[in-house]
Amino acid sequence: MLRRTATLMAVVALFAILQASAPASPAVRQGTPTSAGTLLTSGSPDTPARYVIYINWDAFRNDYFDWATRPGAMPPETGYLAAPTPLGLPSLSRFVANGVRFINAYTGIPSVTTAMQTSALAGAWPATHGNVGCYYDPLTNAAAKSGRPFYADTIVDAARRAGLVTASVQQFMLDGRADIYVQPGGRFERRVAETLKLFEAGLAGRAPMPQLVAIYADDLDAAGHNGIGYGTFPSFTEETWRKKMVAELVRMDTAFGTLIDGLMRLGIYENTAIILSSDHGMTPYWGATSLPQVVSEFAKAGLKAVLVETGDQAPDNADVVMATNGLSLQVHFRPGVSQATMAMLTASLSAQPYVGGVLTRDELTALGAHTLTGDMFIWPTPPHHFTSGNIRFGIRANHDTRHPSSVNVFMAMGGAGIKRGVEVSAPTPIIDIAPTISQLLGIAQPLSSEGRVLWEALSAPAQTPGTSAYSIQNE
Repeated sequence: MLRRTATLMAVVALFAILQASAPASPAVRQGTPTSAGTLLTSGSPDTPARYVIYINWDAFRNDYFDWATRPGAMPPETGYLAAPTPLGLPSLSRFVANGVRFINAYTGIPSVTTAMQTSALAGAWPATHGNVGCYYDPLTNAAAKSGRPFYADTIVDAARRAGLVTASVQQFMLDGRADIYVQPGGRFERRVAETLKLFEAGLAGRAPMPQLVAIYADDLDAAGHNGIGYGTFPSFTEETWRKKMVAELVRMDTAFGTLIDGLMRLGIYENTAIILSSDHGMTPYWGATSLPQVVSEFAKAGLKAVLVETGDQAPDNADVVMATNGLSLQVHFRPGVSQATMAMLTASLSAQPYVGGVLTRDELTALGAHTLTGDMFIWPTPPHHFTSGNIRFGIRANHDTRHPSSVNVFMAMGGAGIKRGVEVSAPTPIIDIAPTISQLLGIAQPLSSEGRVLWEALSAPAQTPGTSAYSIQNE
């Protein structure tokens, strides 16, 4: 055990030395589809979708795509691992050019995996579906975690009621709901292979043919948190972290092309619509925690504030109880704290340089946050953080924040029934995914749905008007 620990420490030290040598670093627009290559150029936007594939790449931050496709978006290629960072996403680039990209797609509160995966599938925010990640429960006076349960209808439930066959490839929030559930594990390549097997079996009559398939992949999330996962190693600067994320996206792009090629080989691409999106982005942070400064602000108002971890109870003498999903603070005021005091704290905290923003309970309600999210929500300005300990070496990354790096997610769609060469700049919530899938399949929306059909992306004429008034910038 001591030998293994020493070896691991030596590897980490080696990576630190090597990376130290790298330097620091209109709402709808109609365009022309790309003609480069054959990938994604055969599908007709006028063909109704017989099949829909919904892909969720966990932690697909929107600007990852730009880093990988725009010259000059990455640091200069010198030093360690600079030979060179692979750029270019041929499969995704053609998919976007021949489909619709939503450049201001956004996630909700809290921007954590279980809650936001559920939001996309149900077309509703946590106030409706009930999954809130980690939280403080005033009734039990303890911090707890939602896990995977939620109480809402999903697009898979709606499809099954309509008589369609549904399948989930490791979209774990649909375990027990989809007709077919497979969990191959591993990277996105393995999940693509399992998806094509499902279609091959359906076409051969060996199994039911799925008409709605949900695929989940967590490659970007595993790499983004900056631990050791799926073969990636920790980065020690933000610049090398960015290069790592681009390399992961380039690899996944190849697998995405394999999926499209497979659909064409099976002869079903012409009738398939594909939606690719995410649940949240990722925000790097480092250095000393700013949690003591937040506690100090409450102390100036004569309030004792404490942070409780999952499973722990809050002390009786606390005036303010805080919980966290990783970066931000969910603040609960005990009875007796006046509205005037809360307003004063909102103003004083918002003025601090380490605070990115503060939301009140009314603002949280307007954004669809569950009551268990608290009376106030505080997020940090990167690279500040509100974790319980200091980061003394390297960097970490998480996504429980309202910073645009975690809120603004990638979203694009293409194939049957989808317009070509369109870029949508209007703010687009991920809860619009489920209603749009419903429209593509010609079925009723999930019973809990609060989103709208993204008519601006569909070749079919709009049946009802609808707009999203919320903007990330409004915060």
